[in-house]
Amino acid sequence: RKPDRRPAWAPGGRQVVWQSGPPGEADLVVSRANGRARRLLVRGPGDDAEPAWSPDGSRIAFSSNRAGRRQLWVVAATGG
Repeated sequence: RKPDRRPAWAPGGRQVVWQSGPPGEADLVVSRANGRARRLLVRGPGDDAEPAWSPDGSRIAFSSNRAGRRQLWVVAATGG
């Protein structure tokens, strides 16, 4: 298992999202800036990678190959 990687800080710095899991199978995890209150944000088949927050912090964009090829996806920062 590879370590957590590619963190992206929310606007205001109160939360962080990152890739967790081995390459090719990574999911996205979000937590408070202090590392507490971790929760799985996105889990699915394939590799979810390169998360980035929207300017208002309400959404997170990421790339994923879950549909068979690498595409851009967007999820609410609260999950979904």
